[in-house]
Amino acid sequence: MMKTTTIRMDEELKRETVSILESLGLSFNTYVAMASRQLVTQRRVPFDIVVAGEEPTEDTRRAMIAAEAKALGLMPDDAPVFRSSDDALDYLEA
Repeated sequence: MMKTTTIRMDEELKRETVSILESLGLSFNTYVAMASRQLVTQRRVPFDIVVAGEEPTEDTRRAMIAAEAKALGLMPDDAPVFRSSDDALDYLEA
């Protein structure tokens, strides 16, 4: 038998969330389970986290791209990350 848990959240937020999910044919519980499963499987939050009105800095954007490439297996964990093409060329010439 599966144990259940309770999630505490703002009632208005839940109402809006449930409304959108129902239009997609999903229940709130199914959505939470899906998001949780993706978090466990991918070892990352399964959606972009954006602060309204703020763009990530260039350094943050690069770090996010590198982290995603590593998570997808496109880049080894110990691969160097460069800030510019000059830095990459210096590394290759060393």
